[in-house]
Amino acid sequence: MTFLNNHRNRRLLFYIASIFILLTVVMLVVINLFVEPTLKKKLRALVVEGSDSLYTYELGNLNAGFFGGSIKVENLKIRVDSTRFRELKRINALPSLTINVDLERGDVKGIGLFSLLLGRKITIEEIFSKKADIVLIRHVPETKEVTIRPPLWKSIQPSISGISINKINLDGVKFLYKPADTSESVKLQFDRFDAMVEDIKIDSTSAADSSRIGFAKNMFLRFHDMKFRTPDSSYKMKAEWITYSSKTKTIEIDS
Repeated sequence: MTFLNNHRNRRLLFYIASIFILLTVVMLVVINLFVEPTLKKKLRALVVEGSDSLYTYELGNLNAGFFGGSIKVENLKIRVDSTRFRELKRINALPSLTINVDLERGDVKGIGLFSLLLGRKITIEEIFSKKADIVLIRHVPETKEVTIRPPLWKSIQPSISGISINKINLDGVKFLYKPADTSESVKLQFDRFDAMVEDIKIDSTSAADSSRIGFAKNMFLRFHDMKFRTPDSSYKMKAEWITYSSKTKTIEIDS
């Protein structure tokens, strides 16, 4: 009798293990066939539709972790679309700043999978980037009549109703700011830029929250080897370190 019970228990454990393995394989197939294409679609909505088609992007690789709880992005490049740029410039609807991004690696952790797949809201625990190169270019409108662009939270709708990110950690970012007008000599450059940005919410409510800076509740920025040149090149300034904290409302400049 004991032998029969042990045999029955082993068969039961075998069936349970087989079912678990089968469910695991099914979930992995779902991730490959459904989650990753959905994430790419949301990325397109954020970059392209959110910018009124001003930007294009290239993505080397996107891997979703088990159950979609994490994502690894490699070789992400965001560029200004030249055709759309000329069209917006013609109607004087260019934003004051445009951006080019080269991201070697980025990790996204703690993604709200169900709200992403079944709803239109993106919730993320942490975004971490490594070795990014960012160039900001300033544009001055040619006339005083400027076309009003919709805010970001409205541009990403209806594909995305809102974005909530607990923390963004930027490590070792190169940064350059310059005007589009090459006759101006002004330039701001950082050899290394680290940042910790917390409690980011992109929706209509946070857009009206005056206590937030760029949709973020708290922001800590640290710049190394700052170089700045005035428009007429009469002054050049350098600083070894610059640290800013929105929480303590302080800025520190070293050397």
